[in-house]
Amino acid sequence: LQNMAFTDSINTYCVKNGAVPPFLALDQEGGYVNRLKNISGPLPSEERVALSLSSEQAFQLYSLQAVQMKALGFHMNLAPVAEVCTEQNAAFLDGRSFGAADAVALYGAAAVNGYASGGIAAVLKHFPGNTNTDPHTGLPEIPLSAAGVENTVVVPFRNLFAYDAAAVLMSHARMACADEKIPACLSRFWVTETLRNRMGFTGLVFSDENCRRFTSYGA
Repeated sequence: LQNMAFTDSINTYCVKNGAVPPFLALDQEGGYVNRLKNISGPLPSEERVALSLSSEQAFQLYSLQAVQMKALGFHMNLAPVAEVCTEQNAAFLDGRSFGAADAVALYGAAAVNGYASGGIAAVLKHFPGNTNTDPHTGLPEIPLSAAGVENTVVVPFRNLFAYDAAAVLMSHARMACADEKIPACLSRFWVTETLRNRMGFTGLVFSDENCRRFTSYGA
């Protein structure tokens, strides 16, 4: 009730003062990234979902989570993680990925559609990826070739664009194969040329962590 009263107060204030109410968002991925663990029902990690549930069951799980989030006054979830799990990022992601590319495609779609069915906008993250360097304390350097980027990053994310995710959240990793000196969230190559122009994404683009204040760069 305290959380609902707080989110309601934000909207009430905006209406009374002629302001546009904000999107209220949080990263409710599941597993240990579970911001509502003391309020809503349990939400397993993406890895556990992919290993334990069918895609239909996953859709139901994320639909019910969306109903709970909506009731609490939220509009957007900074999830799902749409990164393919590899040796280069597995330790950092630590269960936050659905797994291989086919699992990301199947369960990522279930998550996006499940959240949408309950009125919660989904955000695919983190484009174009991470390494085992924690981006909160260091600068990840992704050593993928252009072909590796296509197969591991571009195709999995672009496949999920078909389900109308509201936004993509950029990582601040640097890619060895292109614009290698600039973190992806600040890179015109990765935001505009790749995500917008080549991949055709037309939704919102967010940046992650230390690059938040530069969200509009290149969009």
